[in-house]
Amino acid sequence: MDAPCISGTVPKPYVTEKEVEQLLARLYSLQAIQIKELPSYEDRTFFLRTVPDKGLNGQTQFILKVLNAEITSQLPSAVAVQMEILDYLKGFPQLKCQVPVTTMEGKLLSYEMLRNDWKNGDGVVRHQDALSAVRMFYYLPGQSLDNLAPLPPPFLYKVGQHIGHLQQVLQTFPGDIEPLKQKEKVFSWSYRNLLHVKQHLGVVEDPRQRALLEDVLEVFRKNVVPILGELRKGIVVHDCNNFNILTTVCEAGCNTDQAEERMTRDFQISGVIDFDETMHAALVNEIAISMMYLMLCCDEPLEGAAHLLAGFESRSPLPQRERGLLRVLIAGRFVLSLVYSVLLAKLHPENDYLTNTQGKGWKCLELLWKQGEEDLMNYWDQIRQLHG
Repeated sequence: MDAPCISGTVPKPYVTEKEVEQLLARLYSLQAIQIKELPSYEDRTFFLRTVPDKGLNGQTQFILKVLNAEITSQLPSAVAVQMEILDYLKGFPQLKCQVPVTTMEGKLLSYEMLRNDWKNGDGVVRHQDALSAVRMFYYLPGQSLDNLAPLPPPFLYKVGQHIGHLQQVLQTFPGDIEPLKQKEKVFSWSYRNLLHVKQHLGVVEDPRQRALLEDVLEVFRKNVVPILGELRKGIVVHDCNNFNILTTVCEAGCNTDQAEERMTRDFQISGVIDFDETMHAALVNEIAISMMYLMLCCDEPLEGAAHLLAGFESRSPLPQRERGLLRVLIAGRFVLSLVYSVLLAKLHPENDYLTNTQGKGWKCLELLWKQGEEDLMNYWDQIRQLHG
């Protein structure tokens, strides 16, 4: 099945603050005193604060997410399974994942008829009422890794441990995962559909940069595509990135272990959010995607990625064959991010979030791709030995 064409019409829900208030009251019997929209790609995400002493389970801060109509209708069962997974993960509080709030009817999500705006590449907008999935979560405190960058590379070892532990637990989910297998087939951002990005390379104006992307895609075609079906498979979040991992910074006097005393600040992971890309796919994808995005958070990108990998493998070791694919998988995710962000930015020029990768992303990709596979593997081994 062909991947969706991301440069075609892209829907985005149109939701006013008044409609958010109404949804909150009708679905959750809560009254908002503060509504703030947060950055997102094609959906709508709102921070909510409710009337004091009239929240849920002692909490008065929430996140309301409205999924666009295309994703809602394309794979509604996958959206439902993603919410079931988050409900399951609340049984593992040490993972600090988003906890869903059930509606007054006890449901994890609600399908609402809302206006969606379809905008094509020529800027023409078509309005249509359609079903959009509405979900709410308890608010998790903390700042994104991106907001706290540049991060000390050794801290990413702890981030890697957290992601590795999460991967272990996800494989124990007892529910039906067939919808997540279908999601991998049609999702534009899955590695299975990476080569579809070739049709969009024309949006990259610099011929040198375009040649770099073409080189990455060719290596992926030769080295990865033939063995994709042989790799270990399981549930992957597929988006543990620099915006979806939340962190707090301890003030002076916090307890720190000896390995962290050399840091000027003691970072602690406070949450993992946004499971909308969760699917059943190659397990190695999880750490490859995280390494790509977290390279953007360090002044020493390769060192940061190496510490992240060392932490991940302390919980979820990779077979040597999968380790050997990491260089091209990381680069492949850079290709997706760099190309698709340009396409989406043309559709939504008002959304600065869409071009976040562009500045440092090209430098990180060039730095990574200059490294030979054997040199990278040796470097990763050196960093892993530092952690014992």
